Amino acid sequence: METKPWIPSTVTLLLIVASLGWLWKARDRARDSLAAEAWAKGQLATIARLEREHLESGRSPMRPLFINELVDSGALETTVPGHGRGKVEDGILLLNGYCFRVSLADSLGEPHAEAPVKDVTLNPRFWIAYAWPEEWGDPGRRLFVADSFGFLRSWEHAIPLFVGVTHPPDPWLAKPPNERSYPFARKTRGWQKHLRWRNESIP
Repeated sequence: METKPWIPSTVTLLLIVASLGWLWKARDRARDSLAAEAWAKGQLATIARLEREHLESGRSPMRPLFINELVDSGALETTVPGHGRGKVEDGILLLNGYCFRVSLADSLGEPHAEAPVKDVTLNPRFWIAYAWPEEWGDPGRRLFVADSFGFLRSWEHAIPLFVGVTHPPDPWLAKPPNERSYPFARKTRGWQKHLRWRNESIP
């Protein structure tokens, strides 16, 4: 019995083309996300370098700089081609699809993302900075953290826990590396203690 060659129907062809299109778009989104995450990591490394240079210079103020102070200093590049200039909202810099925040601690262990209204004593050496997506999944899913101890780490979360200005990570979210102690009154607890942070090489 002679078998006829299989000829796909119009509907089948449409499904194949649609599937290929979806795969291509998914591949492009994944590539774009990796590029955005790499950029955010580099930007956070720049923030860490600027903080170190500021503290080593001994210039006033004799403490780490908040994100708005880094922006105002002109040392931090906040203009990205195609994405315009970044803006600071509630102590958070929004730039190129990522959010950036530097937190300092006062003498009571309370975190500050902006200069306090009242005159409080801020830790003169400690700072911690986070970078997280403005929208989860696009541009990325990885959250980055850098601290005054010289560590830069990342965590990829499978659900949108920390997104945009309304859901930033707590300053104490990342467990201190190498058994060092962050000077926050509140500590990493519960499920946060079990997050697997990946050490990142500083670009």
